[in-house]
Formats: sequence, C-alpha cells, structure tokens
Amino acid sequence: MRTIATDGQFVYWSTYDRHNGVVDLIQAIDINGTGPITTLFSVDTAVTPYPGSIAALAVDGNYVIFLQDGVRLARLPKQGGPVEELISTPNQSNVLAAVIGPERVVFATSDVVDPSKTWISTVSRQPPFPLVQLIQTSFAVSSIALSGGRAWWTGFNSAGGGPPEENSSGAIYGCVREVETTTGGGRTLSEDGARFGSVVVDQRGVYWMEDNKLLTVRR
Repeated sequence: MRTIATDGQFVYWSTYDRHNGVVDLIQAIDINGTGPITTLFSVDTAVTPYPGSIAALAVDGNYVIFLQDGVRLARLPKQGGPVEELISTPNQSNVLAAVIGPERVVFATSDVVDPSKTWISTVSRQPPFPLVQLIQTSFAVSSIALSGGRAWWTGFNSAGGGPPEENSSGAIYGCVREVETTTGGGRTLSEDGARFGSVVVDQRGVYWMEDNKLLTVRR
C-alpha cells in the first residue's frame, strides 16, 4: 500500500500487483471492511508510455484524484470509470513526497539535471492548472503536509550531501520547514542531526517524527 484516503464511507488506496508483471492499482472497500474490494484503476506498468507510480491520492466529491510520477494529475469517478487527465508536465522525475489539498497539490521531485537537489512545487487544481516551483533544497524530502496557503515538509540527507540512500557513510542531518505556497517564503521549525519522517498538521499545530520521537509546535 502506497497512499490512502477516505470519504467516510469507503477507504481508497493505491498499491501494485506482481502476479503477472507489475500492475498499478487504485482499490476501495467500505469503511467497515465488510464489502468486497473493488478495483477502480488498473494499468500494466509495461505499457509505454506509462505516466508513473501513484504518489498521492485524495477524495474530491464524486472523484478520486491522484498524482503520478511524471508529474501527472488525474481523476476518475469513485465507482470507477474513465480517467480524466487534469495536468501533465514534461518533468520526468519521480515524486518523492506529495499532498493533495482542496485547492492545490504540493509535491517534491528530484532535479532532472542535478539529482542531489530537490524541487518543491505546487499546482493549482483549477484551470489552467499553473505549475509553480517554490523552492530548491539539498534535502531529500520525506513528507509534506498542507493547510490553507502554507505547506510543511520534512527532509534529511547525509554529511556527504545528496539523498541518504546514496550516501551510506556520514552523519544524518534533517529538518522540518514551512513554506508559503504563493511566494515560496518560509521558515525552519526544527533542524537536528536526526532522520525526519512523516509530518501532519491540524488547526492547532504541526506534528512530525524525528528519529523515534513525535514532536509538535503550535502553528
């Protein structure tokens, strides 16, 4: 399971099946877990061109909206049906982290020229779907949360620079930061020699994992 969302009646998630090649799926089940699992979306990853794995999904009225590597934003009816593409960009980088909000999508991708750099970008969910690159960072982004006109993200790297997966030696250093989704301005909430994981936000505060600790700060 990669991503998950609910509308209060059903739970929707993205996953993949390896029985016959690799097939990307969006599936659903009623929230009580008593009904059958329904497959809403299925695509064979051997098909060319394939937009990429599903990085984020959300429920929007009568639709499930999802973001794929590439970057491609699309939606399909909650009961299944034709996929409607909302935006597709020439950026072929994998999506490292993403969040779909009611007004915009915020996501992080590796720089296509310098993979040790990461772009955090946003795209409006309203036509003409303008794409804006907010900031560039040397951190490998782990997680993104969104509320109103602000986003919060966590990231970390090694002392050698670049994504931690590509630097087996060296100390880990990470942070959690806030960014305005219109201007790209922001601030650092915390930074330390630690691995920063998931971040979530509510009306009261911002919450994130820092190694094995759960930390919070008021908004």
